[in-house]
Formats: sequence, structure tokens, C-alpha cells
Amino acid sequence: MSKKGEAFVRIGIDARTLFAPKTGDRTYTLNLLRHLPRVAPHREFFAIATSKRDEAILHDLPQLQFIFVSSLCGWQFTQMALPAIAKVRMFDLLHVQYIAPVHSPCPYVTTIHDVSWRRLPHCFPLRDRLLLNLFIPLTVHRAGAVITDSKASRCDIVNFYRVPLDKVHAIPLGVSDEFFATPSEIYCQRIWEHYGLECGYLLYIGVIQPRKNLMRVLTAIAMLRRAGCWRHQWRMVIAGKRGWHYEPLLRMASQLALHDAVKFIGYVPDEHLLALYHGARAFVYPSLWEGFGLPIVEAMAAGVPV
Repeated sequence: MSKKGEAFVRIGIDARTLFAPKTGDRTYTLNLLRHLPRVAPHREFFAIATSKRDEAILHDLPQLQFIFVSSLCGWQFTQMALPAIAKVRMFDLLHVQYIAPVHSPCPYVTTIHDVSWRRLPHCFPLRDRLLLNLFIPLTVHRAGAVITDSKASRCDIVNFYRVPLDKVHAIPLGVSDEFFATPSEIYCQRIWEHYGLECGYLLYIGVIQPRKNLMRVLTAIAMLRRAGCWRHQWRMVIAGKRGWHYEPLLRMASQLALHDAVKFIGYVPDEHLLALYHGARAFVYPSLWEGFGLPIVEAMAAGVPV
């Protein structure tokens, strides 16, 4: 690390996603908080989150100092709570994901996983597009550095926002050690029974939203059934929280009468993921655009064909 980097000793991290349902952003935050204190033990790390706590996560991160603020909307948290805490706690550096405070009392680094709202604007709500298009350019130009997950996203950020290439750093994501483990058959059977599953299904894990292209999966299954190529015992399992504009997918599954071929099991907690991966015949990830696609490497680590 450079001498300039060594000057940063009190580092605040926007950790509001830590206590939210599992998404790529939440997984990124969790592993960042797990490993940063190990690679930089002489720094002080502060995780700033809302008042919703999870004792298991707090126990998993004893080396961090947590700062909890009352539940605020995203805008208030970013533009009011973060800069106020950074000033009072005298942070030397702040880390955020995507949008940073307009008036930050200290330098900041932002992680932008991808700019898919620029690539596929029709897949995002108008409000989200307006906020991102308004504040991401400001954040990128004012940031001390920008982190992203892949070279493709790095090129997108440089091209869309006209920033120097050396300001944007592509740091590919890793996968947690637990996905390389071999779970016991008893553990797997218990999880499968919880969701009403039998080993050998096709699996998708991720937020249910238009960008994930799940309608195409349903269309393919319907075509295979009409052609007599879909066996009656096969199942497509779709796991994940319901995101923006999920309703058309559920209607489509009903209209195509796929109730016996497609099963929606909803949000899945971390402790169930390994069993779900190990029960899958293959992992399906038809997303139209991803900066990285963390579930793909999780499935590969668990030995599931993708």
C-alpha cells in the first residue's frame, strides 16, 4: 500500500445492506467487513447501519465497531446520516456502494458493481434511473477511487462517465469458503423437505426482476413440454426475493400452466444456500446483463454445472 493509503486509519463503511435480505450487494458488504480487518489489522473499521440488528452477524464480525442509526430512507441515510457520522467520528475515509454523500467531510471510495441501468434502462424503475443518472456521475468524479467487479464494468464506467482508466479498479469477487464444503446428506434432506423439493432440480438464485430474464426460461420450459421433451418429474426452482415488476413473471407461469414444472420458493437465508446448490442438477442464470454474477461462482464452487 502506498504512503498515501497508509494515512487512512479510521475507515467508515456504509453497511446498511448487511441486515437486509441476501443480494449481491449484501454478500459483498458482508465479506468486505469480514476480511478487511484481517488484511489491514492496524486500521480502525466502523460499520454504519440502520437499527435493525442480527446478533449472528454481529457475533461473526467482532473486530468491527458498529454504529447504528435510526431507520431512515435511503436518501436520508446517504445524504444526512453518513456525512454527519463521518464528521463526528473523524473518519479518514468512507466507503459506499454506488451513490455517495454530496457533501462528504472526508475522501471516499465507491464500489459500483455495474451500470446495467445504462445498458438496459427499460429493466429499471423510472425513479431509480433518475436518481442513478443524477448522482452517479457526481459520485464517480468526486471519488478518490472507484471499485468495480470486472474489466467489462470498468470499461463501462470509464466510457459512460469519462473518467481516467487508472481511477477505476477492477477487483473480481471471490466466493465464500462455505460453498466449497460438502454438506451432510441429513442437512441437505432437511432443507429440501423444508421447500418441498427432491434432489435433481434446475436452480436459479437471485432477485426476481426483468433484468434476470426469467420469462425466457418459462417460455423455454413451455416449448419443451409441448414438444414432449420435458419430463414430468423435472422441476425448475426459482429462489430469491421479489424485486421490481415481478408480477408479470408469476402471471406468465400461471397462464402457461407451469405449476407442476416451476416452483417459486421465495427468499432463501444464507444457511440454506449450500443445500440448495447441492441438490441441483444444474444452475440456470439467464440474466441479460451482470457486472459479475456472484451466484454463478457460488454454484461452481459447490460443484454444480452452470
